[in-house]
Amino acid sequence: MLHLRYFVAVGEEQSFSAAARRLHMATSPLSQRIRDLGWELDHRLFDRDTHHVTLTPAGEALLPISRDVLGQVNSFPWRLRDATRPGRSTLFVGIPAGVHPGRGISSTRSPSASARSANSCAGPAHLPL
Repeated sequence: MLHLRYFVAVGEEQSFSAAARRLHMATSPLSQRIRDLGWELDHRLFDRDTHHVTLTPAGEALLPISRDVLGQVNSFPWRLRDATRPGRSTLFVGIPAGVHPGRGISSTRSPSASARSANSCAGPAHLPL
């Protein structure tokens, strides 16, 4: 996971030194971790010269994937707390038949049309609290 965090920092900063400052680490180990990640994935992730760092096409493809993976990992603590919280309950959310969803007012449909609409609903949504 740390390699992905390092990769995202360099990709967003477009600079190894700025990413190292952001991550509170030295540039040399950061550079080595990025090389390790590229070697592990069998792709060069950055083009570098003495003044610029740019993502390669592989790096550009990996950046949104890495952000998504890290977002999922970062959500583990609160998702685990939510799933194991005692007294967990379910909230049912729905709109009564005949209420216009955009305006919250009664529609002018006939009672039989409202009944057909209500019967065709998939049912209430179940959301954990």
